[in-house]
Amino acid sequence: PECQTLFFNKGAVISVKPNTEIGVHLGGVINGSNGIIEHAGYLVVEGDFTNNHIIKNIGTSTIKVQRDFTNNQMFIPGNSWVNLYGGTETISGADTIFFHDLEITGTDVKYLTSNVIVMNKLQLNNLEMSTGEHSLTVSNSDVGAITRTDGFVSSIGDGALYRTTNVGQNYLFPVGSSIQPPRYRPI
Repeated sequence: PECQTLFFNKGAVISVKPNTEIGVHLGGVINGSNGIIEHAGYLVVEGDFTNNHIIKNIGTSTIKVQRDFTNNQMFIPGNSWVNLYGGTETISGADTIFFHDLEITGTDVKYLTSNVIVMNKLQLNNLEMSTGEHSLTVSNSDVGAITRTDGFVSSIGDGALYRTTNVGQNYLFPVGSSIQPPRYRPI
């Protein structure tokens, strides 16, 4: 059967109900400049994900993106889980991007070209999250808010990994570099 290669919302209000699964195979999702998506389901995008207006995640929605995640307007995370699962991917946008849970999987480095705030849990697994000169903030003060196997966060210049902390707790700052020679230097 044939599939759509692009899901393009030109200005409608689209509601994705709980327990609804949407797959956009071999293409991307573009929420246009007047589009509103109210998302409470499970969305898999085998391409780029671009928001140019409003995406409101309701409940425990899921968004899996195989290529780049771009937010140019309002991405309301709710209790959503976003998973970047492809090769080299970029998180970009016009302003700071908020995620509830962010997980990186796949095969290569994930890059930030905007500041990112993760409000609950950051899962690095075995990959590098390169902030470049941007910041990656985990605002949940739980000690286990960042998980990893071999993954780490790298930065250059003014780029940084920030965490909200509580007095008397020991926190992991999994930082390193893949520039030769590669190194992992947790704080």
